[in-house]
Amino acid sequence: MGASDLRPDGSYELDGGSCDPIFNPVREEFRDILTADPSHGAALAVTIGGKLLVNLWGGTARPGEPWRESTRCVVWSTTKGMSALCVQLLADRGEIDLSSAVSRYWPEFAAAGKDFVTVSHVLSHRAGLPYWEASERVACLDEPATFKDTRRIAVSLAQAHPVIRPGEELAYHAITYGWLLDEIVLRVTGKHLGECFDELLARPLGLNIRIGPSSIAVGRPAKLGVIELDPGQLAEVLERNRSTKRSKAMLFRRAESAVEVDHFANDHTFIECGQPAVGGLSDAKSLARAYGLLASGGTLDGINYLSRHSIGQFSSTARKGYDLVLDRQVDRALGYLRNLDGQEFGPPPNAFGHNGLGGSTAFADPDARVGFGFVMNGLDLSPNSAARGLRLSRALYACL
Repeated sequence: MGASDLRPDGSYELDGGSCDPIFNPVREEFRDILTADPSHGAALAVTIGGKLLVNLWGGTARPGEPWRESTRCVVWSTTKGMSALCVQLLADRGEIDLSSAVSRYWPEFAAAGKDFVTVSHVLSHRAGLPYWEASERVACLDEPATFKDTRRIAVSLAQAHPVIRPGEELAYHAITYGWLLDEIVLRVTGKHLGECFDELLARPLGLNIRIGPSSIAVGRPAKLGVIELDPGQLAEVLERNRSTKRSKAMLFRRAESAVEVDHFANDHTFIECGQPAVGGLSDAKSLARAYGLLASGGTLDGINYLSRHSIGQFSSTARKGYDLVLDRQVDRALGYLRNLDGQEFGPPPNAFGHNGLGGSTAFADPDARVGFGFVMNGLDLSPNSAARGLRLSRALYACL
């Protein structure tokens, strides 16, 4: 894709990648998605049995720059699945006991009645800390510079009283999930989660994924932009984010921040922090490969990385029910979302993975041995934000 592919409006045509001919309907669906949002770009990758069979990209990464195969972008909460994968590997090696109290590794965390909160509770969003009472004075997503002092944040979280009953109630830890896991990994290994992910997974598997500031960022990520909402959608999004639990869990100070996320998502400080719940950088092919590992029983390219027991343990339901922050029913595994009624990942009933703000999504389907990754820089903040990923998943499974 070069200058000759540049449209008069500064956007680019779809001109990247390939797929097995059997998946041509998937390519057409992908092309339609790009056509509907010509000012942005996207990428889709699918592995089956570890083999890359769909690898598509196109559109605009940033003004004057086409999307390329290796283009990465902030994938928001799709990061959570990769952070979970890092913890999963450490647990499979016996370095972390999922049933142990967090305070076994992080003694200060036992304060304020949190002595019984386990690592499994953190992974399944049952730690009781989707936010904490002092959070607005410590870290705020509207002000990315506050994310840099992870030591201050960890100290504050350790001292905090739960705001939701730990162990029982589901409450999406939109951002605190990343800091909690990061501190656990740091106490166990002496390294931040992003460093461990890079050493244990990214480099061995050839993943173009970065979590945290410790891994070297190569090239600028795609510039994120918000797709314009109609007045009704805008009102609905703002009303939804006036919910105390939802806005607090996102660490927003204003409800309006929910529709201004591109302002801080493109902030250099936010990108460099690489927050382990919402700030990871990835391309689509790397997400598909990582989930392809999980879909293939833990073995990829003839090398075993994870036990089948671990995959079964982490992909099974930890708690199903009503999430107090998301205000809907969810099926939580350990670090991953399960595909409750097909609302997360489409047709595969046993799929598990994670999606992200604005529409990115990635999952593993152990039945069909599928690894799926979709990333984009046009953020759909409407209540139907998962629509593009679901369309692509449905087109894919219609071909299988």
